[in-house]
Order: sequence, then C-alpha cells, then structure tokens
Amino acid sequence: MEETLEFNHRYLTETLGISPDEITYIEDVWGGGGNLGPSLEYFVRGMEVGNMVFTQYKTFHDGSREELDITIIDVGLGLERVAWLMNGSPTSYQDVFTTAYGYMVEVLKMNVDEEVWAKFGPYSCTLNVDEMDDYEKTW
Repeated sequence: MEETLEFNHRYLTETLGISPDEITYIEDVWGGGGNLGPSLEYFVRGMEVGNMVFTQYKTFHDGSREELDITIIDVGLGLERVAWLMNGSPTSYQDVFTTAYGYMVEVLKMNVDEEVWAKFGPYSCTLNVDEMDDYEKTW
C-alpha cells in the first residue's frame, strides 16, 4: 500500500507538477462485484483525480467475507481528469465534453459563474454526505 501511494504521489507531484499542498487524500472502503477492501481517494482542487483500492476480501450476500488468496491493487485514474488538471479548468466537463457542456449551458440558459466554482471546487470533496459527522459544520 505504501509503495502504491508513493508511486501515485510522485506521479501527481513530479510528472504532473501538482503542488503537494493541493492534494487531499481521503481514506475509504470500496466494495463491489463481491469484492471489498480499503481505498484511498485523492483529490485536487475538489475533484477526485483517482483512487487506489486494495481489494483483500470476497464478500457474500449474508454479509460475511473471506480473505482473497491473491490481493489486487486497482488504481483508477481517468484521462479526462488529467486533461482537467493540465488545462486548469473549473470542471473536467468543460474539457472533455466541450460541445455538450456548451449546448447544456445554452439550452438551459445557465449563467455559469467561473469565479464561484473556482472558489467552491477545492472544498467540494469534503462534502460527501455519507462520510462526514456534521454536515452543517463542514458546509
């Protein structure tokens, strides 16, 4: 786990040039498809850039689990997120779905305030309702 974290941190800071102060790591548990394990999500300016899932257990419908013979490290890092980081846009949607985003803004007659999003974005990763003790305090 430590080696995977170190590799990903070096990729973010050395390869992509992101300041360590801009990276937020959040511990979590991931489960899906009958598998379960601890995970570490990493956020930059409020957006989840990627995650590392250390799949260690097979889970069953009755809630029980057993350790896997072979553990798996599943690292998720979307290319759209790298484009967003490199371009410095307020959201990845503007980079990846440029045409659709523009169409949506036009059809819905939205007034997108980039300044508000730039201020709010870095904090949005802390507002996961199922992972905070006091929503009002966090908000």
